[in-house]
Amino acid sequence: MKIIVFGGSGFIGTNFIKLFGAEENAYYSRHRSKELDDFGAKWIEGNILDEAKVMEAVGGYDMVVVAARSNDEKDETHFDVQVNGMKNIVKGIKKIDKEQKLVYFSHINLEKGKTEYFRVKRVAEGNVQLIKNHLIVRPSFVFGTGDHITSRIVKLAGEGFSKFPQEGNLSPVHIADLINVIKNSLETKGAINVSGRKKLSFLDAINTARSAMGHHPAKPAGRLSRKSSIRKISERGVFSPEEIGMFLLDYYRDNTMLLERYVKEPASYVPFLENAAKGGN
Repeated sequence: MKIIVFGGSGFIGTNFIKLFGAEENAYYSRHRSKELDDFGAKWIEGNILDEAKVMEAVGGYDMVVVAARSNDEKDETHFDVQVNGMKNIVKGIKKIDKEQKLVYFSHINLEKGKTEYFRVKRVAEGNVQLIKNHLIVRPSFVFGTGDHITSRIVKLAGEGFSKFPQEGNLSPVHIADLINVIKNSLETKGAINVSGRKKLSFLDAINTARSAMGHHPAKPAGRLSRKSSIRKISERGVFSPEEIGMFLLDYYRDNTMLLERYVKEPASYVPFLENAAKGGN
């Protein structure tokens, strides 16, 4: 199988190329990755908003994977990457008309999320569904070496805040487990949810890191102090208010395909986070 990954130089895209096991790999990105070059993947330099180049790039591949993300998901760039970029990819696949598989990384809680991030993801999914042979992957928070969350949780845990909101369930899933599920779900046409089984709130994650660093645990913020605790945390600049709000949602799904079918012993986030807090990973 030949695959091309849009956003391949990012955390999910890089790991997808390295772990999926395709015979031939390419990644379409504005940024070259030494890690992927060393792996033997072909770099196709380009912007996902360049319609002609995107449509040309998707030719010759059996599977098109979209793991592109913007650096600032509050601004118009997020809409451009997720919606207009997806439109370009869909046009290219339709023009080739060879039953290519389209895999799109979305997010659990799409139907519940009220932020711009979730709204844009919903619009992007609508475009993906224009391709008959599609797979929408809705993971919970994805962790692994080099992920976008763990180092910031560790940093925030060391900042000395005494109270954190306690609701939510991150249900983190390891990147290797996620890709294993995808490899076994390629015959599926539609959407799959993939989450970890163990409950872990944002406060639990903070206290796991604090314990590993030898600090006292933070306390749950009460109803009256919840808003002020979110404001104080976001003012530190580690996570935005929108990100903190996302952490307080429930990402567990009973119908997740991860545990019941394809991964006998899913990786646990707690020891991974503890190791990171101690300077590992």
